[in-house]
Amino acid sequence: MPASSPDALDPTVDTLIGALDKLVTQLKALNIYYDSKACKNANPVRGKAEDAPLRTSFDASMAAMKASNVALGAEQKRRDVETLARLKASGDLLAYNTKLALNQGENLLNLFGEGTDIKNAAKYVQGDALAAGIEKTLVTQRELYATAKIKESKPDYGHEITGSSVLSLVGADRDLKQ
Repeated sequence: MPASSPDALDPTVDTLIGALDKLVTQLKALNIYYDSKACKNANPVRGKAEDAPLRTSFDASMAAMKASNVALGAEQKRRDVETLARLKASGDLLAYNTKLALNQGENLLNLFGEGTDIKNAAKYVQGDALAAGIEKTLVTQRELYATAKIKESKPDYGHEITGSSVLSLVGADRDLKQ
């Protein structure tokens, strides 16, 4: 089963749900302990004893969440590729370029996914290349939207709003470099 198939999501999400269920159960029990101030009578012995298992459950939950995000991201990318192919094949190039610009913008956002990425000069070089691709896509998208405005009395203005938002993202990327 490929990592990006919808079926691959089930075990990943099941693991996340299991990890979160365990964590919530531990937290509920400790909430009662602390809310009732029982910790004052027990000289925080129970809280100290449960600290390590609770941290382990938090770590397991975070790891399961990261794995779920990776699986969901792979599935979303698979679906985006299908959607782009379908739009292009149908001849709806305005929708194709709008969706492509959104995907390119998401790639730009994801480029700076870690806190240390902001100090990584190579990320900015990659960002410049992504921004150039976005701008090229948006030039085509704006031309197609202008044509649609001539042909249709009320073209879907969502294309214009989306293009403007993605362009603002490119501007924010440039601001980030300064």
